[in-house]
Amino acid sequence: MTRGFVRGVASEKGWDRGTDGRTGPDNFAFRPFPLYNAEAAKPIEGFRPEGPAVRPRLLAFVVLQIPFLYLGGSFAYHYLFSSFLLHDDEGYLMMSVRYLLRGDRIYDDVPILYGPAFFFCKWLVHGLLHVPLTYHAVRMQTLVVWLASVFGVGLFVVLVARSIALALAAQLVALGALAALSNEPGHPQLVALLVVLFLVLSVAQRRWPDLTMFLLGAVAATVLCLKINLGIFVLAALGAAVLAKSRPTAVFLTLRAGAILLLAVPALAHR
Repeated sequence: MTRGFVRGVASEKGWDRGTDGRTGPDNFAFRPFPLYNAEAAKPIEGFRPEGPAVRPRLLAFVVLQIPFLYLGGSFAYHYLFSSFLLHDDEGYLMMSVRYLLRGDRIYDDVPILYGPAFFFCKWLVHGLLHVPLTYHAVRMQTLVVWLASVFGVGLFVVLVARSIALALAAQLVALGALAALSNEPGHPQLVALLVVLFLVLSVAQRRWPDLTMFLLGAVAATVLCLKINLGIFVLAALGAAVLAKSRPTAVFLTLRAGAILLLAVPALAHR
């Protein structure tokens, strides 16, 4: 009875075909259970799963950061505290923050060029945490952001390329490129750099797409409220990325063409 039931199910599912392709009780042959496929169970070539195999690489990268950031921090400290530009407006920003902490109204009583997000961050550091508002403290904040950004760049390369050598090379380039932060210590681009770097690291995980899309909008709005010209560049970059990954409908194709023209006009006008 059981055998007849199995044959009936096999005939219904089409599993009773013999090696010659014919069906029937004489050509019945058992096949592997259809929910398991030995070929599909094989690992995909070139696929490296994230998990325990990544942890030793991250641990080695973190250990190497101790001597790297020590040497890089020594260079950044001496470079930061030995340079001063003639057009520097570090004191102007410090006075603006001082007026804010004193209770004056920014934009009404204190003329300032930057957005409210910048003063909110300054209030958190100097008002809530009571960090002294001095030249030394402001430049130490720049040093912390400089080294944190270098570490973040290396971490991003490790997560994406999974190569410690490439990560150290990228960090070395970032350490030299971010020396431009010493030209304007305490400016809004420090906060913008940290916010954008946080976004890049969250995107590299690729685990929470909904949270990533929320962070895209939050980062763009934050940078726009820090410094409007930086915010425009961030919005243009994020908009181009979203349009590039959108479905090729007529509306999005039109938006893509408009974005290409919008980005191409400044480049052509600059020439």
